[in-house]
Amino acid sequence: MYSEWVSLQTAIQSDSSHTSVLKRFPAAVSKEIIIPIVKNISQGLSINTVDQPSKLYSIDEVNWTMEVICQGLTLPFTEHDILKECVNIYCEWMSGCLIRKKMCVPKPVVEAPVTFSTKMLSHLYNLFVPREKSISSALSTTVSSAVSSALSTTVSSAVSSALSTTVSSALSTTVSSAVSSALFTTMSSAVSSALSTAVSSAVSSAVSVRPSAAVSTILSAAVSSALSSAVSSALSSAVFVGPSALTSAFSAGVDQVNRQAMLCHRALRMLETIAKESNLLNRELWEAILKFLLATTDTLLAPPREKVKWYK
Repeated sequence: MYSEWVSLQTAIQSDSSHTSVLKRFPAAVSKEIIIPIVKNISQGLSINTVDQPSKLYSIDEVNWTMEVICQGLTLPFTEHDILKECVNIYCEWMSGCLIRKKMCVPKPVVEAPVTFSTKMLSHLYNLFVPREKSISSALSTTVSSAVSSALSTTVSSAVSSALSTTVSSALSTTVSSAVSSALFTTMSSAVSSALSTAVSSAVSSAVSVRPSAAVSTILSAAVSSALSSAVSSALSSAVFVGPSALTSAFSAGVDQVNRQAMLCHRALRMLETIAKESNLLNRELWEAILKFLLATTDTLLAPPREKVKWYK
């Protein structure tokens, strides 16, 4: 229903002004650039220390720094401190639109506050974009860890009692790795296939002298029986004895969403202050604010990007 009310929907959804050039580089590379730059600039903000003059003097310097901050606003909320500083920097700089300007605002922004504030608004859109896998990744990691831990302990114990020390040692590592990997691919069929391959490989490598057909059959039967019991016990332990771990993981994901909401509120409060107190609220800035609100609302009211999955 909401989408029918947006007369600028196409223009808003096709807008790429919130994209930084750093997006063209691997995440690890851009992150190494973002963190030191943002931390250094934030040290001079009035909310962190005594208001200090900005180190940026030219338009090019400000534009380059804004490219860094723009990409910083796309970081996952595991990097909450950096995201918070990015928001603080832009909120401080947008005070250039107010009567009382702060010393930390770069001179080019003071001289053209509307132009730069319009650009900052387009970058702040990234703050409102829901992060992918914020909750489901925490759940998936916890479930994977619980199952891997249970399998590692239970399978090792079961195999130790069924086989000799040498075979047990080889199987413990191989089977645990294979089963843990298989569980989150296709569950039952994958586990069956992985176990078959793992047992064959482990027994072959563990026994220095090739066993006869009879010994091989007995060994295989013992392993199959032990593993069947071990896997059943491990899965039961990981899935049914770990609700507290799942609750903790879910809470961690929700906490990230709450942190995102708090930073969004910070940005919106600054916009409210500009709308109420700025004497520079011309048509250009007003339209930029309205488009920003439409874009963020369109994103927040869109269907969920992901479904929480317990396994892949």
